[in-house]
Amino acid sequence: MATIIQTGEKTFTATNGRGTEMTLSFNENVGYWQVMSDNAARRAYRSLGVKTFWSLAEVEKSYKTWRGISQLVG
Repeated sequence: MATIIQTGEKTFTATNGRGTEMTLSFNENVGYWQVMSDNAARRAYRSLGVKTFWSLAEVEKSYKTWRGISQLVG
């Protein structure tokens, strides 16, 4: 079960208990949501671990961890 914590007006952090921490934030300059993930695969491949989405519905569709976030932001 993931734990979601609001860390800013439009910034949220989620941990799933398996070593993955994700940050969801809204980029007001461009108007999209950005998910930054930090897990073993990202560290091993030294990638940025950043994905962008135009809506919270897209975020919820791509990540089980973020399901229901649109109701929190609402």
